[in-house]
Amino acid sequence: MKKSLFVLLVLFVLSTSSLYAKENFDYATFNGISLGGGATVSPTISGGFFDFGFNFYSKNIDKGGEFYIRNYLEIMGGGMLSSGIFGFRERLFFGATHAITDQFGIRGYGGMDFGILISGNENKDFFAAPYLLEFRGVGGVEFLLNMESSSGGSIFVEAGGGPKFSIGGDVLDTSGNGFISFGGRYYF
Repeated sequence: MKKSLFVLLVLFVLSTSSLYAKENFDYATFNGISLGGGATVSPTISGGFFDFGFNFYSKNIDKGGEFYIRNYLEIMGGGMLSSGIFGFRERLFFGATHAITDQFGIRGYGGMDFGILISGNENKDFFAAPYLLEFRGVGGVEFLLNMESSSGGSIFVEAGGGPKFSIGGDVLDTSGNGFISFGGRYYF
């Protein structure tokens, strides 16, 4: 019962913080809750992935409304064949959004993220130690569709890398953490 109440409380806080971020952002296009997926290649995960994101903070840093800073919590998972991964990432981005037409725009961004990941395969139970900590630098571009609305879709490509560390249990492979990802997201 306590676990269920805690989960409901966390979901409530995440969803209301996303609404706050959207309402307090001058250029509010696509800055609320997002649901996405795609494909990625990296030492940690290669194959398909999904992400569910909550925007905690968004702020324009210029008067024109194009340059911004965003703080984003992402719940992600994915896998390939017989292995899977699930985790949480805290992401901090700086970037610029440029509207090409009323319906189409481009958002370039760079920043960093920190993640805690759990994994499993035929040799390791999913929730058993060890776990991974990731620190990554990230850069990417997002092609925004339906910019007249505060909700809509996007297509993105991003790449980056950084160190990862194994905690608890046997040491996992921690050799590098470069990645490239592409996919789509829907913001609502």
